[in-house]
Amino acid sequence: AIRSPRRQCPGRAPILVVRLVAALLERQVESDHVGRMAVHQPSAQGLVLADPDRIATPFYPTIFMNLRGTGLGYAASMSVQAMFSLAALAAVIWAFHARKNADSGLLFALFLAASATASPYFLAYDLLPLTFASVVLLLKAPLDPTGRRLVQLAYFAPALQLALGTYHLPGPALIAPCLLVYLLTRLSQPEAISARG
Repeated sequence: AIRSPRRQCPGRAPILVVRLVAALLERQVESDHVGRMAVHQPSAQGLVLADPDRIATPFYPTIFMNLRGTGLGYAASMSVQAMFSLAALAAVIWAFHARKNADSGLLFALFLAASATASPYFLAYDLLPLTFASVVLLLKAPLDPTGRRLVQLAYFAPALQLALGTYHLPGPALIAPCLLVYLLTRLSQPEAISARG
């Protein structure tokens, strides 16, 4: 019998999110000063995240970069990003343990929305998997009008980020967390438990 990868490794998704959040928190602790981070960790990601001129903000649909684009400091932006990352981690752990028998399309979309929510370094083209999940949800999942609008926004999130980010206008980074909350509410309903047999 052929087994799905999800059945073989049911605990892998939460572990990956835990590693992502751990790396994010490690970077937050190590970089209390932007200059210190640039000297001690001269990685490309570190330099982009710490850039005081914020030239990369148009291309990153993340909470961190949207906040940096408004002029908020590095430490404050990363602290807010860390809170969103922890919430995304909690959502994935709850969904994959409490609702592991729910519709796999909803779980898949939730995981991708959580990934987009959790990472401070996430380019607009990195949203393509979430875009694909959005198309699948539009085709297969019975969505209410709010769900349809959120899924459509997730589909257009890369373009919205490029358009609004050019002018340092925040907003597109909130699409993935809003979709995550919507999917959590869908999965918390009793009928979600027996959605897949």
